[in-house]
Amino acid sequence: MIEYKNAWFSVIRNGKYYFIDEPKSSDSSAILLRWKNKIVLVEQYRPAIRKLSIEIPRGYAEPGESSIDCAIREVNEETGFSITKNMLTTLGYLNPNSAILTSRVTIHYGHIDDSQNQKPVSTEINRCIFATYNEFCSMVLSGTITDGFTISAFALAMLKTDMEKTMSQL
Repeated sequence: MIEYKNAWFSVIRNGKYYFIDEPKSSDSSAILLRWKNKIVLVEQYRPAIRKLSIEIPRGYAEPGESSIDCAIREVNEETGFSITKNMLTTLGYLNPNSAILTSRVTIHYGHIDDSQNQKPVSTEINRCIFATYNEFCSMVLSGTITDGFTISAFALAMLKTDMEKTMSQL
């Protein structure tokens, strides 16, 4: 039974259990990017946690938009970088909170051409942060980065690529 519904999600009651259905999440994307051997992060205010969050670019797909197209658009909107399909590799999928969310998000990994310059970012993002491998790890271990999409994408990249070796050359 639907208890509440808006443009982004519905709260569903199934007996004594409640969960959130996010139908727009099926083609959403979270994108771990490298540029000039640094990890591209964005800082933005997240009302749910009432503070700034440092995380990778991500977002919901527009109607009819594929996960890859969503990734390309979100990267451009949030960082100012232009990427293409051939610059992205799908690493896997993430169910951010399988206890209460129906969400399934595609995790992509990409490398931005070192010669590309960053353009101004959108108003939804405070700033871009470019972290070396060691800086990123320190930010996670210190609790500066707590975003589950970001940490999960990094873990997938570590398991599926030779990212540590590549990033350690800095």
